[in-house]
Amino acid sequence: MADGSLFDELARAWREGWKRGAPVNLGPRVGRGVYSNWCLSERQREITELRMLSCEVYRQFKASPFASEDGFNRTLINLFHDIFERAELEASDALIDALLSPVYDLVRDEFFSLPRGDMHRISRLSMERRVELRRELLRKQRFLSDYGRPFDLGMNALAQLIGAYLAAVPDWPASGESHDLSFETRLIDLMENPVLLIEATLGVFTDDRIEEQELFKGLRGSLEWNWLTASGIEPINRSSSKAFVLPSAYKSRDPDELIDAYLARTPFEDIFRAPLPLAVPDSVRFEHTLIVGGSGHGNARCPFACVHGFLRSAAPTSPTDAGGRHGTGSFQDRSGGRSPPCHLAIRTARSTSPGVTVTALKGTDGAPSIMRRRRI
Repeated sequence: MADGSLFDELARAWREGWKRGAPVNLGPRVGRGVYSNWCLSERQREITELRMLSCEVYRQFKASPFASEDGFNRTLINLFHDIFERAELEASDALIDALLSPVYDLVRDEFFSLPRGDMHRISRLSMERRVELRRELLRKQRFLSDYGRPFDLGMNALAQLIGAYLAAVPDWPASGESHDLSFETRLIDLMENPVLLIEATLGVFTDDRIEEQELFKGLRGSLEWNWLTASGIEPINRSSSKAFVLPSAYKSRDPDELIDAYLARTPFEDIFRAPLPLAVPDSVRFEHTLIVGGSGHGNARCPFACVHGFLRSAAPTSPTDAGGRHGTGSFQDRSGGRSPPCHLAIRTARSTSPGVTVTALKGTDGAPSIMRRRRI
């Protein structure tokens, strides 16, 4: 009788507990859940629930537009269109090629990929990595459940920021003709005030709306770490009375040092240092060919050194300046030999068309038999 009363009491307690717990969501999504196996250890239970969570997020991702490669490509095209429109620039292949890699990483990592981690080796991950992976999966799950507003907010932020980078170039160099002087420079070297743009980058990713939507969490973490370090604050132990130091108040004004201090290990470091083609038309290159200076200040040596850059074969030369004076010089070519002697007529008079005429002569005795004549 006593045993029967005991079992009846246990059954009644179980029924009452079930009624109290029935309205909640059932199943081990996060935490132990109603049906957690009490025979498992805490670590085994955590690993099992993390695997179930990763499978659920994977299914959500595959059913969303962000699993489509075609959707990713269209997003990149629309983003670059928006960037050039905001910068009031005509789209060019050279600019797109220079910016494509960091912009690709920004969009792919934030929207069109799952949290990084080998789901088949969850049991081998450290406890810290499992906790981090759970947070990333839950954030991705919240995004996929309602991605309309956060996706628009994130893409607009990127378009606005990168568009401001390009708009900060006062006189954007046009692509040159095949005969123009062409070389590469960096985006930051063309900007009018790169310090303010570095500050704008920090401002965009510390905006309350970006934080509320949990966007660019990894990127914001890197920027915050850099900012704390640049301000002399220990990132791990933040109990400091020191204030955050803005880039405009940093100890150095050198753009490269500011990038290393505030944007290191982020895609924006690559954007600021993106190699861009720069063409100098002949009309611009030769409009400053009159050199004024006192005797002995290198008036003849300067144009002679400039011309050497164009003479890849290098040859014994005799330059003539505007005053009719002659100078001599000799350059060794890459093959170790010497090419035929050249006479350089450096024309800098206002009444003549500026330029340099190179005449190569046969032999070494200065015979008037012309081998080739070229105007640079």
